[in-house]
Amino acid sequence: MTVLLGQLVPPADEWTLTRDGEDWLLAAGDERARLRDGRGLHYLRALLAAPGREIRALDLVAGGAGLAPAGLGPSLDAAARAAYRLRLDALTAQLDAADRVGDRAAAERLEAERQALLRELSQAAGLGGRNRLAAPEAERARVNVTRTLRAAIERVAAAAPGVAAHLRASIRTGAACRYEPAPGGPSRWHV
Repeated sequence: MTVLLGQLVPPADEWTLTRDGEDWLLAAGDERARLRDGRGLHYLRALLAAPGREIRALDLVAGGAGLAPAGLGPSLDAAARAAYRLRLDALTAQLDAADRVGDRAAAERLEAERQALLRELSQAAGLGGRNRLAAPEAERARVNVTRTLRAAIERVAAAAPGVAAHLRASIRTGAACRYEPAPGGPSRWHV
């Protein structure tokens, strides 16, 4: 009987996240939780099953590999960049004129628009100022997977705060996501 119990209950340094009908059961040392099913737990399970391996957000959304982004192109094309630069030059000239005549309200309004344009340009630039490539599907997947995983971890936190702290420290999100086990977690997940 002792041998059978040893096989049924994983060691304390091994945690489990398994399906139980419509719910998920989480067991981690002394913490136990029953969680309602949701996409976030499916994404979490996929990441926990492949520690250290990157999984594209598009693949998590699709439920497996193979979904390829369509329409990969620059966030801003050359014409849009040129239009932004022309508007920035015009704003700079108007800002200088407003400063010369002491029109503080106009200067504040122009500076706010200038800062908004600079933010847009910086979001469209990648490393070293190169054009950032964007596929609408990939960007949507990145945003939704990140949001969904965070919500799932918050649901875990309500019942198992130690597990949630480990997941927050170990889950990396972005265009590609991964579970990189942080110290203090399990030696292995059973999923």
